[in-house]
Amino acid sequence: MSTAHDIISAIIAFLLTAGLIYGSWRRWVTRPDAGAGRGCAPHQPKHALSGQERIPSRDDLARWREDWTDAELAAMRAVTLAPAPSQQPWSFERWDRDREIWLEARRREAHEYAFALRSGAWSDPWWTRR
Repeated sequence: MSTAHDIISAIIAFLLTAGLIYGSWRRWVTRPDAGAGRGCAPHQPKHALSGQERIPSRDDLARWREDWTDAELAAMRAVTLAPAPSQQPWSFERWDRDREIWLEARRREAHEYAFALRSGAWSDPWWTRR
C-alpha cells in the first residue's frame, strides 16, 4: 500500500511543480497583451505578391538589360542549345586512349609541381625585390 501511496504522491508533486512553473512562465515571461491577437481588422498582407516585394518596372528591366554584354545576349537568344553529339559509336580503345592522355597530363602536372616545391621557388619571394 505504501508504494501506491508514494507513486500517487510523486504524481501530485510533479503536477504541482509543473503547474507552478507554467504559472510563473505565464506571469513573468509572456507579455500581458500576447493573447490579444490582431483585433477585428482584416488581415493585410505585407506585400502584394507572395515572396516578392514588388514587380519591376520597365525602367528597371531596361537598366538590368544594359548590364548584359552583347555576347551574353546573343548566347541567351541562341536557338541551338548544344552541339550535336558525334555519330561515332562508343569505342573502348578510344576511351582508354583519352584516359591515358588525361592521366599523363595529370602526372606531368604533379611532376612539375613537385619540382617547383623541391627547387624552393615558393620560398623565394622574388616579387618583393625591385
